[in-house]
Amino acid sequence: MSDSNPIPASKPRRSFIRRMTALVGGLFGAFVSQRSACGGEIEAPGKPAVDSAKKGYRETEHVRAYYDAARF
Repeated sequence: MSDSNPIPASKPRRSFIRRMTALVGGLFGAFVSQRSACGGEIEAPGKPAVDSAKKGYRETEHVRAYYDAARF
């Protein structure tokens, strides 16, 4: 009643590690190709110039839209 070819306990673990390595490698490759397609560096959007008199809370259009949607 013994199996002639038992699966070692480390076989599923190794399979999992190989699959995760391939996934991470693929994601990294996609990221690198995306950066090169964009022309190199991905620039973060610049911060708007803030006037010192206008610091603090500002009720902008999207904030007003949220307030309108939140009313009961």
